[in-house]
Amino acid sequence: MQLTGYQSFLNVLLKTYYYVLRLHKPKELVRVSILPPAKREECPQIQIKLYTVVANKKELDIIDQCVKLILTRGLKVLDICIMKSRKSRCQPMYLLPDVLSSVSTLTFLKISDCVMLPLSLMVDVLNFKSLKKLRLKEVPLNPLVIKHLSAICPLLQELVVEWCYGFKKFCVNGRLQNLKKLRFSDNNEVESIDIEAPNLCECFLTVGEWGGATSATLGSCKQLRTLYLHGPFFSTSIGFSDFLSNFPFLENLSLYLVNRRDSLTVSSPSLRDFWLYDDCDLEEIDFNTPNLLIFKYANAWDYFTLKSDSGELKTCMECHIIDEVDTLWLLKLRQFLEKANRFKILRLINLHGRFSVDFELLKGTQLPPYELEHVELKMPIRDMLPVLDGLLWCFRPRSLSLTSIFSEMNDEEQSHFLKFISEKLIRQEDQGPTNIRIEWFFLPKPDRSLAGAHCLHHYPQSPLKRMKVVIRIRIRSGARNIRGGVLNKFRGLWAKKEEF
Repeated sequence: MQLTGYQSFLNVLLKTYYYVLRLHKPKELVRVSILPPAKREECPQIQIKLYTVVANKKELDIIDQCVKLILTRGLKVLDICIMKSRKSRCQPMYLLPDVLSSVSTLTFLKISDCVMLPLSLMVDVLNFKSLKKLRLKEVPLNPLVIKHLSAICPLLQELVVEWCYGFKKFCVNGRLQNLKKLRFSDNNEVESIDIEAPNLCECFLTVGEWGGATSATLGSCKQLRTLYLHGPFFSTSIGFSDFLSNFPFLENLSLYLVNRRDSLTVSSPSLRDFWLYDDCDLEEIDFNTPNLLIFKYANAWDYFTLKSDSGELKTCMECHIIDEVDTLWLLKLRQFLEKANRFKILRLINLHGRFSVDFELLKGTQLPPYELEHVELKMPIRDMLPVLDGLLWCFRPRSLSLTSIFSEMNDEEQSHFLKFISEKLIRQEDQGPTNIRIEWFFLPKPDRSLAGAHCLHHYPQSPLKRMKVVIRIRIRSGARNIRGGVLNKFRGLWAKKEEF
C-alpha cells in the first residue's frame, strides 16, 4: 500500500514535498517520510490520495491512525479509495473519523468503495467552510447525509454521487446556492430524484434500466445549460415536454429514455446541441427548436461524450449507426430531413458496417433526391459503395466527403471505386456540379496503396476533375520516411504524412 500526497509553496523557487507512508510485511512496520519541522508551517496546503486494498481490521487501524494525523495538518484535498480484497471473505469497511467534519480547509473530498462517511456529517452545526467538490462512488449512503451536506457545505460547486446504495430517494435542497455541476448515477432502483439548486448549470442523471419508472424533479434549476438523462424517466411525451419547459436557457441535451411509449416532442427555444440514443423511427421525433445547430442521433446506446460543437456554423444532423439499418430507415431519414427543413449537413458514421440497401425499393419510391449542402460518409470500405449509392438515390449534396481506410482495397478496386463515383456524378450533372472530397487513409505500405489513387489524373470523365482527394499516409513513429517521389507524383492532390 502506498499513500502519496504533495503540496507546493512559492518563495523564489517552486518546491514540492511528498508525504509517503508504506505498509510492509510485517504489517506493524510503518515508514513515514515527512517534511522537516521547520517547513511544516510554510506548507499548509496538503493533498492526499490513498488507493489501497485492505484485507483485515489491523490494516484498517493503521490507515485510521494515519488519516487522523493528516486531517490535523490543514488538509486541502482528500481522495481515499479502499478496494475489496479477493482473499477476504468478509470485507471490512473503513469509517472515516468524525474529525473530518471539522476540517475547514478541505476543498476537495472523494471517497470510494469500502469507505463510509462519518455519522457526524448529519449534525448541522458542523461546517465544511471551504469544500467545493464532493465525489462519492460505490459507498453506503445514509438518506439524510445529502440533505445535511447542503447545510454544512455553503461553497459546494460540484457534487458527484455514483453507484452508491442505501437509499430510495435522492434529494438536494435549495440551500446549495453555489452548486454548478451535479452527476448522479444509480443501479439500485432509486424511486425519485429531487434537485433544488437555483444556480445549477450541468446535470447528469443515470438510472438503471431494469427498475421501475423514476420521477425526476428539477423545477427550480432555471439556470440549467446542460442536461443528460439516461434511464426510465418519462414514459410519455407530454410528461417530458412539461419537464423540459422548466429550463429557459438549456443549450445541450442528451437523452436515452428507457421504456418510452409514444412519440418524442422536443420543444426548447434555446437548445443548440441535442443527442438522442433511441431505436425509434425518425418519424416519431418532432422538433420545435429554432436555434438548434447540431442533432446527433444513434439508434442504440453507445458511450459517446456529450460535448457542444460550438464551431458549427450550419445546422447539422449526425447519425451514428450502432444496430443494423436498412433501406426503409434510409427513406425515413430522407423524410425526416425534409420535414424538419432545417439541416444543411448530414454526417453518417457507421463504423460497424451494419447497413443493407435494397435498390429496387429505392427506385420504386419515385421521390426526387432531397438537396443538402454537404454529406459526410464514414464507414468501412467494404460497405462504402452500396451505402453511397443508396445515399445518392435519396439525397443530392452539393459537396460530398468520404472517409475510410482505402488501403484495404487493391489497385483495381480503387479504380472501380473512382469510376463508380464518376458515373454517379454524371447522372446528376444536369442538376449542377458536386464537389467531392475523399480522405484516403493509408497504413504503412504507400507504394502499393497510392498507385490506385494515381488513376485520378488519367480518368477522362469531367466530374473527377472537380474531385479533391486528401491522401493521409499514416506511418509508425520512428519508421523509415516515405520517399518524396511517392508524394510528388500526385500533383494536383493534397497529400499529408502523419505519424501515430
